[in-house]
Amino acid sequence: ELRFLFETLDVRAVVYDREFAGRVAALEGAGLDLRLGFEVGDGAPVNRFARPFEALATEAAASPAAHAPAGDDPIVIATGGTTGMPKG
Repeated sequence: ELRFLFETLDVRAVVYDREFAGRVAALEGAGLDLRLGFEVGDGAPVNRFARPFEALATEAAASPAAHAPAGDDPIVIATGGTTGMPKG
C-alpha cells in the first residue's frame, strides 16, 4: 500500500515516526525518489536521508518566510481502506 501511494503521488518527502523507519527505508530501496525525510523520535534518525523532525521546527522558527506556503502548494491527503487500494 505504501509503495502504491508513493509511486502514484510521486512523493519526494515524508514525515514519519521512528516506528515506521524500516518501512520507509524499504520504499527508498525500491527505487523511489525520496529526497527528504523527517523522522519523529528521540536520537539520530535511522534512515540516511532523514533528518530529525525537530530540525524542521527549528528551521521554520528561525526563518518563517523561507518556509511559508506559496499559496498554490499542493496538500495531498490519502486514506487507506479495506476495500481496495488507497485513495488520494
